[in-house]
Amino acid sequence: MVGGKTGVYETHTVELPPDTVTGPDDGEIPLKPLERIHIRAGITKATVLDGPVKLDPYLFAPDVKVQDLATVKEEIYSQDRLRFDVNNTFVPGQFYELPQLAMYFCKSIQGDVAHLSLIESFQHGQLIQGEFQRETKYSESYVPVTPKATIERLQRRLRVIKGQSRV
Repeated sequence: MVGGKTGVYETHTVELPPDTVTGPDDGEIPLKPLERIHIRAGITKATVLDGPVKLDPYLFAPDVKVQDLATVKEEIYSQDRLRFDVNNTFVPGQFYELPQLAMYFCKSIQGDVAHLSLIESFQHGQLIQGEFQRETKYSESYVPVTPKATIERLQRRLRVIKGQSRV
């Protein structure tokens, strides 16, 4: 890509030595042989950050363009303001994802307050976990987790939080 044009993305193939395998990722990516990796890459104009500031890569997530197919009207949302409007309601015992940030577990609901466990969020490469309360009216921002492998991984992390086992 040296000397390439800004904004032009190309697919590159990296051939791997025999007997190369994927690293296990907590049950999500099964251990299996790999022959090659395909990478789509390009050159983009960067902004230089100056000073001792550390930013999470999430802050660089692009805005999302949403188009209403009936009216063809387009709106642009920043990822942290994107609402799914799927009429979700918190249910105790269910895992949820706030797609822009992290994975959660709904422990209980008392009145209009959900008691949530932050199961998995990475900030600057560090796993962050905790407990907090959220008004149930904000549940439309959360999406129920459905992939079995993800639920199993989150259940293992939850057991560790509860002190029932190790990862």
